[in-house]
Amino acid sequence: MAMENAIESLARLIKYPGTLPDGASEYTFMVDKRDMKARLLSDGRLMFSHTLCYLAEVDIDRLTLLGQLAGMAFGRSLRDEGILSYDPSQESIFLWQATSAEGSELIYQFEAFIASCEWWEKRVQGILEPQPVFPSIMIRP
Repeated sequence: MAMENAIESLARLIKYPGTLPDGASEYTFMVDKRDMKARLLSDGRLMFSHTLCYLAEVDIDRLTLLGQLAGMAFGRSLRDEGILSYDPSQESIFLWQATSAEGSELIYQFEAFIASCEWWEKRVQGILEPQPVFPSIMIRP
């Protein structure tokens, strides 16, 4: 019987209902309607990643979006282990985190990563949604 790898261990620990291929080195978990990718790294760690948006699908200047998100990244990195990144080949903004945790600590790391993804998704949506325009109002006596 082969020893389970970190992805198989994560699936077992979170009681994931899907079936993983034996010895999977990469797998996409569907969690709260989000694709959460898990990939084994060559050094034995497990890397989580989640795409926040594809720049080809947004109606905003990419430098504006990247600049605003980058302005939040340092402060957020003090709170979370997730790292905000840009993939030029996919023209996507994604969050990733690597861990060597096991057991209950692995579950905690995965849950924390999901929470970080939710936070970043809200920031991206806040930038992408058109800001309300309030008419100027003049009050006369």
